[in-house]
Amino acid sequence: MQTNSRRVFGFGLVLTLLVAAVAAPLAAAQPTTVFHGRPGLKISEGGMERVPTMLNEAIGATLEVVITEENGRYFWASRQNTEMGAVSNSAFTTFIALNGSGYVRVKSENIAETGFRVTPTEQRFDYVEHIPLGLNSVIYYGNRLEPEPPLATAAPTPR
Repeated sequence: MQTNSRRVFGFGLVLTLLVAAVAAPLAAAQPTTVFHGRPGLKISEGGMERVPTMLNEAIGATLEVVITEENGRYFWASRQNTEMGAVSNSAFTTFIALNGSGYVRVKSENIAETGFRVTPTEQRFDYVEHIPLGLNSVIYYGNRLEPEPPLATAAPTPR
């Protein structure tokens, strides 16, 4: 009887360890949103022409930008989950598509404290999303929808 108890205990222990080994990486692999924004201005650039268009809330909601982080890697979730790199300084974080399809630059919530000369553009908008299309470009300017800083490692700003 003791031998069967040991086998059952051993099997249970092995099964528990196996479930833990499989579940831990799956739980860690959940993407975290590091930036979410909605554009209010679209600019279409064609080299010889520039067409700015103000976007209403309904249209802006269909063009939101979302960047996620998963296992130390960034993804442009709103653009086919394109992998991105991130470059930060005290005033901005720039997420650059590794395949060359564009970038998103997000201003720091405490940009005024960084010494960066804030222009009317930085006063009005929180980010720019630039998408080259051949030799033309589509550029969106908008504002963040989340109160958190663009990177999870950035310190929260007192409000």
